[in-house]
Amino acid sequence: MISSLCNAICTGEKMVNHPSTPKPKSLYATFRIVGTDLVPSEINALLQLTATSKRARGEMVLVSNKPSETGYWLLETEDSPSRKFKDHLNELIDKLETKIGILEELQKRGFQMSFSAYAMAESENVELHMDIATLKRLSAFPSTLWFDMYFNVE
Repeated sequence: MISSLCNAICTGEKMVNHPSTPKPKSLYATFRIVGTDLVPSEINALLQLTATSKRARGEMVLVSNKPSETGYWLLETEDSPSRKFKDHLNELIDKLETKIGILEELQKRGFQMSFSAYAMAESENVELHMDIATLKRLSAFPSTLWFDMYFNVE
């Protein structure tokens, strides 16, 4: 099963052994920049984009009620009818692709960047896949890619 899922994610092919595998209930993607000295308004200006979520170092974190040790800048897709990671990631790539040079400069300043794909599923058996073309586009960015999956299984 795991090797089938890895194959499905990497090749974009449907999992042959599970043709009726359900899609995730909700899916979205983010691009995140994190750094100790990150100032969200500076990132907005450099990228000419407005963060969907942001926090400067020292601002209070609601969950912990402590000041944030780092700043972050986040660009997020909205949950949409598409249940494919590639659609959500390509939406972010389309907004950021012309800004790779700026992102490389930010990396040189010590900022860390990542693309994240999130899925919420109602069962443990969910079909997720990624096409090679999107992975190639992502490889041009000075960032990592990670998947965060939540299962609502009783």
